[in-house]
Amino acid sequence: MEEEKQLAGEDRLSGEIVEVYRQPLPGEVVERYSRPLPGRP
Repeated sequence: MEEEKQLAGEDRLSGEIVEVYRQPLPGEVVERYSRPLPGRP
């Protein structure tokens, strides 16, 4: 049980890493980093 959760978490994380290192267009970068973080004013 524990291991399955950990594996799923790692798999999701590698998917996020792939998304980060995918070459984004300059507009995507601006949009991503200019967007306010959730929970901030």
